[in-house]
Amino acid sequence: QQAAYSLIPEIRRDAAHLHIGRVLMTNLTADDMAEQLFDVVNQLNHGGALLIDRDEKAQIAEFNLRAGRKAKASMAYPSACVYLAAGMALLDESCWRSRYELTFNLWLESATCEFLSGNFEVAEQLIAELLPKGASKIDKAAAYHLQVEICVMKSENQRAIDNALACLRLFGIDMPAHPSLEQVQAEYDKLWQNLGERSIESLIDLPVMNDLEMLAAMNLLSALFAPALFTDLNLVHLHLVHMANLTLKHGTTGASAHGYAWLGMFLGPMFHRYVDGYRFVRLAVDLVEKHGFVAYKAKLYMAMGLVAIWTQPIKTSIDFLRTAFDSGIETGDLTFACYSCNNVLPALLVRGDQLDEVWRESEKGLAFVRKVKFRDVADIIVSQQRFIQSMRGRTLQVERDGLDGGTTDRVAFDEAVFEAQLTEDRMTTLVCWYWILKVQIRFMSGDYEVALAAAEKAKALLWSSEGCIQLLDYHYYTALAIAATWEQLPPQRRSALRMQLAAHCVQLQEWAENYPPTFLDKYALATAEVARIEGRALDAMQWYEQAIQSARDNGFVHNQGIAYELASAFYRARGFQKFADTYLQEARSCFVQWGANGKVRQLDERYPQLRARPASPSAASPSGAELDVLSVAKAAQAISGRI
Repeated sequence: QQAAYSLIPEIRRDAAHLHIGRVLMTNLTADDMAEQLFDVVNQLNHGGALLIDRDEKAQIAEFNLRAGRKAKASMAYPSACVYLAAGMALLDESCWRSRYELTFNLWLESATCEFLSGNFEVAEQLIAELLPKGASKIDKAAAYHLQVEICVMKSENQRAIDNALACLRLFGIDMPAHPSLEQVQAEYDKLWQNLGERSIESLIDLPVMNDLEMLAAMNLLSALFAPALFTDLNLVHLHLVHMANLTLKHGTTGASAHGYAWLGMFLGPMFHRYVDGYRFVRLAVDLVEKHGFVAYKAKLYMAMGLVAIWTQPIKTSIDFLRTAFDSGIETGDLTFACYSCNNVLPALLVRGDQLDEVWRESEKGLAFVRKVKFRDVADIIVSQQRFIQSMRGRTLQVERDGLDGGTTDRVAFDEAVFEAQLTEDRMTTLVCWYWILKVQIRFMSGDYEVALAAAEKAKALLWSSEGCIQLLDYHYYTALAIAATWEQLPPQRRSALRMQLAAHCVQLQEWAENYPPTFLDKYALATAEVARIEGRALDAMQWYEQAIQSARDNGFVHNQGIAYELASAFYRARGFQKFADTYLQEARSCFVQWGANGKVRQLDERYPQLRARPASPSAASPSGAELDVLSVAKAAQAISGRI
């Protein structure tokens, strides 16, 4: 075949390809055409420049649209772009009138595939052509929807909101960019009035929405979630409750499931209805399985992962987040595939997974996010890697563009440079999570004042992380940092921080009462520290032991280490050196098991006697503490006598 092909003069090859394509197009059955679509279209495109007849051009453009969609479904986005561009080249300006549907679909699919290929500027140019030519509100909404997704990936969240709200006004939905709490409460009250005596689970039986314009509006409301989350929490709450109310009125769609899922995420933190929140997310997942709302799978599974962590074992949350990533790849929802990458890492860290394994997970996630060019999520993962490496006792190496812009090299993470980049135009969640991670790092290293300064910066941005597990880290480590620095605080500062400490403990208590396996040890340790600084030594002892026991029973080896370390300091300050050294040895064993070699090194440098003592047989074993009941009773009696 190659030899025969070489005998054809180059000037005649395009004509030969076109002839072959025409023969195939004429003689293949519909089934054969579907199977050999790429072969036929490739032949026709080689001879595209020779086409004259407008109807034939349109027919071949239609084949290119089909080929582009088939390539897109296989995630071969660059190939899809080639086919779609070839189809567009066969049409002229008059086709917007004579063959509108074909022309619009080619432009829209091309913009989508350029976006999925990371060619954001090309995609936006195509959308700029689409918007003024959209013949209906539904078509305009499709272009607006893609524009919002691009803005989110470029971290232009306010611009994304402006586009979404402008489109919603086409459908008579006039929503403010910055609604008041009163507006949110009014819409929230309307939801429960509309629900009436029906159970949350009964909503699975609502009819499927068939109003095409309302379907388009719901899709836009769904797209509004991500940029609103990084911009205005009241807008998040308002639009999610509004989606639920529209569903109760007009029926169910895939966007309804998305709205239910994220509404469920916020019912706990916002309205203290954690169980109802889980029920709404469970409803959303059941709707996907019942109706096959495949396009929303990644969004719903991620919401389930975030909600489950407050009422279910952490493994359940992690499994849903991993499924969200797989679903995002499968359906082309790259935005939520990226979000799942930066959310699974905190869940692994909260669970206390071995740090070497968490590091490998972070490397895979960062590689994916950088490939799709989601800058802010990449920086979230970099900040998470910094925490991992600091615990491992290693210096984080990050990529930096070379001087020529075409190469990269690796340099040590520069805290000052990174913080200077946390400007107002960046994703608010990125900035908030960075400061929370800094609270953790500085607390673990003993820099308590720096930890408190970072906590103040995070505090102003907590609204952007409502419902996220990072809030646990914020309240837990900030409470411990306040307690750790208490003796050095001037009296006038203690008053303000005492109120903050109480608020942290109240929040930890709510979570502990809601789901003790995950949260009790954190609440117990914070309460132990409060008892210590208030001089209630016996209460402190009991709470330290409960924190240690709960962390051990539920596998939180790192929290067990922290509890042992703080209990050791408590006993050492009261002259019980053997107790203190034994507990400190247990702490060291926990940190070794966690893989926190940096923390282990810190303990060895501060307490050289640790290296001379044998490690306990198992930090996870109840027999690990080398104290008998009589010793503990005597210590309690002695401490009680000293109060």
